[in-house]
Amino acid sequence: MQNMLNFNVESTMKLLILLFVASGYAADYCPKHCTCVRPNGGAIATCTRLDPLNQQFSDDIAHLVLKSEEKITFEDGIFLKLGLDQLYTIQAINTSLESVHVNAFSGLSKLNEIDLSDNNIILIHPDTFKNNSNLKTLTLSGNPLQLTQVLESKQNYFLSSSTLRNLELSRCQLTELKPNTFSHLPNLEYINLSSNLLKNLDSNTFESVKFLDEIDLSNNNISSFTTELFYDIDDLSILNLRNNSLTNFDYVDIADLKQLDLSYNHLTEINSQTFDGVPDLTHLNISNNRIERISEDALTDMSALRYLDLSYNSLKGPLPEYLLEQNKELETLHLAGNKNLGEFRRFAGHFSLLYKLDISNCGLRVIKNDSFHSMPYIAILDMSTNSFNSLPKGLFSNLHRLNDLELAHNNLEKLDTDLFINNSHLRKLNLHSNQLSHVPITVFKTTPLLTILDLSNNFISYLWRLENTEYINSNNFLSKLEFLNLNGNQLKFVHRSNFEIFTSLKTLDIFNNPIKCDKLFATFIEWLISHNIKSAKYVGKSGKIELESELKNIEWQDLWRMVCDEPYSKPAIDKTQDENNEDVINNTIFITDRIDTFEVEEREMVKVEEAYIWPMVLFILCGFTVILAVGNLLVLVIYKLRDSNLYSSGSYKSAFIAPFRHTGMTSDGSSRYHKLYEECSVPNPPTVKTNVFTAPIMDSLAKLHYSVITKPQSKDENLV
Repeated sequence: MQNMLNFNVESTMKLLILLFVASGYAADYCPKHCTCVRPNGGAIATCTRLDPLNQQFSDDIAHLVLKSEEKITFEDGIFLKLGLDQLYTIQAINTSLESVHVNAFSGLSKLNEIDLSDNNIILIHPDTFKNNSNLKTLTLSGNPLQLTQVLESKQNYFLSSSTLRNLELSRCQLTELKPNTFSHLPNLEYINLSSNLLKNLDSNTFESVKFLDEIDLSNNNISSFTTELFYDIDDLSILNLRNNSLTNFDYVDIADLKQLDLSYNHLTEINSQTFDGVPDLTHLNISNNRIERISEDALTDMSALRYLDLSYNSLKGPLPEYLLEQNKELETLHLAGNKNLGEFRRFAGHFSLLYKLDISNCGLRVIKNDSFHSMPYIAILDMSTNSFNSLPKGLFSNLHRLNDLELAHNNLEKLDTDLFINNSHLRKLNLHSNQLSHVPITVFKTTPLLTILDLSNNFISYLWRLENTEYINSNNFLSKLEFLNLNGNQLKFVHRSNFEIFTSLKTLDIFNNPIKCDKLFATFIEWLISHNIKSAKYVGKSGKIELESELKNIEWQDLWRMVCDEPYSKPAIDKTQDENNEDVINNTIFITDRIDTFEVEEREMVKVEEAYIWPMVLFILCGFTVILAVGNLLVLVIYKLRDSNLYSSGSYKSAFIAPFRHTGMTSDGSSRYHKLYEECSVPNPPTVKTNVFTAPIMDSLAKLHYSVITKPQSKDENLV
């Protein structure tokens, strides 16, 4: 009995183990031609073929992805035959799927989303998705559905689904929409009909889809439609009519519309009636039309307008002063590409929310100090591609939050040192392609956060004197700069000290400059490599480059070869030589530069005065010394001639004391000769040992000379 009990327990354990292994195997099982993964969101099967005769799926597969270049058909009940009755999504994008049976998706009660885009389907039966009670999204884009439209005329509707919310029919070669096209899609909220061949729309096209929130009709050939087209839609908030052939939008009534895109049409004028029927707009895009005139009261009723794009039209300036007076919620304003605008004047009103303004490529020549005064919170300003020769000193003075400024492609010849005096938040400045020959470093004295600076394609021949580096560092000029572009200028001499002040520099471009090949340039290249400063040519490239040390240096070595016409080798320059080179640079290469502020200018003047005065003082003192020496010699000769008869003994030693040196005789009778001016150093006070007639004169001269030579020197004088 005990043995039988043990046998039963053992058998039960084996059976449980087998069931456990079998269940695990079933959970991991995936049919031939498929791969299966089982993340938390439901198992995903990716297959290259579907074969009901040789494939069976486990019941945990929720998502099916089909990738195949072979011809595929969805036959009657195919997914139930494969055991895929739990599917939540089906995706067959850009395959060779050609036909779909009307009952292909039958029995898939959990199916929520189907994407069959970019296949060769020419016919979908209107009732194909009728019984999928949970279906919300259907994508048929990129299929030539001409025959579906033919069948529609018999069935009197295009598709039938009481639960469908989102329908994608773009690029389906549709030529018309009949009054009953969407009559069996009562809960549709979004429909995409873009990039078809639609020309005319029947006034009853959207009569049955009262809950539509968004319609995309862009990229068709629609030239007109009746004002009643959208009348029956209660909740339409987004309408995209981009790239059609519309000439007006007058009297179209969509009371709750929030976003309207009429760009790339044929509008020529915006009058007071054009947008009368859409007073609640928050986004309006009428760019790339042919608009020559816009009425001053055209936007008056749009008090909620936040985004306005009038770019690339034919507007002539100045624009009406009160055009935007009632649009106090405006956040973004695009006026770019109106090449005849000529002048940008201040708009009436106050735009406390406007953060982005684009007036690029508007043919602007004139702009006044107060042009932006009604827009004090602009953060992004694009003034590129205009004809500005100069900018008023106070143009940006009230833009305290300016962050990104585009001034490229103008004719700017110089920048006022106070141009950015109130723009302490400026982070990006683009001055590409102007006429600048020099940009004073003090232009950036009030932009401590500047990160990106583009000065490429100008005529800059020098930066600043190396001796001003201490002043620049103490004031933290450009200490946050990470990207600097000097490509295409006239720089001949570059030294690492010009760039060491940029303590945060990561990327630099100095290609296409007439740089001289010298030792200073060699040390500069070595500095770039050792500090891991990257060439701008690497920006945006693959991150793999960051891991390859050799590639980090290749651009700078290329620059060396371009400049010096020889392979790059690490320079061997000692510190003393480098300091001497730095002195040479200080006194020659950058001599034309100056710091354009009163304080630094005053310091420079003092240095210049010291540089001229002290050599003159030393020259005068040395000359005076020579005169005294000659006088001393003459007195000595006269004295000797007068007393030659009285003192004929050879053992006599003269007691004459020269005012600068003792010129006595040695023990052998030879003269103790000393150079009168080996160096302009301070002598010892003279000591008078006799009462000969020259002593009082020499004593007074010696005291005078001593008082001049030993005058205390200032700290600045010692720097000369």
